[in-house]
Amino acid sequence: METFYGSYHGNIIKGIADIFIDLWDWFNFIWEAIKAIPQAIIDLLGNLLKLLFIPSENFFNDNIEEIKEKISEKIPYNDYVRLFETIKTLESDNSLSIDLPKYQITENLEVEQNKFIDFGKITKYKETWFSWVRGFTFIFMIIYNLNQITKFLRGINVADGATALGLEKNTSIGGKNQ
Repeated sequence: METFYGSYHGNIIKGIADIFIDLWDWFNFIWEAIKAIPQAIIDLLGNLLKLLFIPSENFFNDNIEEIKEKISEKIPYNDYVRLFETIKTLESDNSLSIDLPKYQITENLEVEQNKFIDFGKITKYKETWFSWVRGFTFIFMIIYNLNQITKFLRGINVADGATALGLEKNTSIGGKNQ
């Protein structure tokens, strides 16, 4: 008696099983390739950005003179460097003086402004004054917001009054419109 695998039908089943195993391996290979695509895209974008925006290691060392020339063409900094060098070599002769009638320079070289009007006497009323200003501002803010709310709800301002409703003032003589 032959075994199942040794028979004709066993060979057919083994062949079909091998086909499905190979098909399964092929689908696994495709799945792994699909899973690797996002990482490959990220790596390619990273390499592209590095290539575009990060210069090679010797770029600045090789091109330093060319870069200096282009910068000096755009920004004439050499003139300023020479100016600062001449300023360093200047010596003071103490003949330069500035007259500031409104200001007073102290020994610590601090500048104090002279006072024309001394407000020291009214500083005790400052909080009262600020409170009154805040109060009036608050009242006018409430009126403004009420006007805006009525304009939103009714479509007219409170300040427009009856004319906005279509009720015109009676301006004729005798109280009748002509």
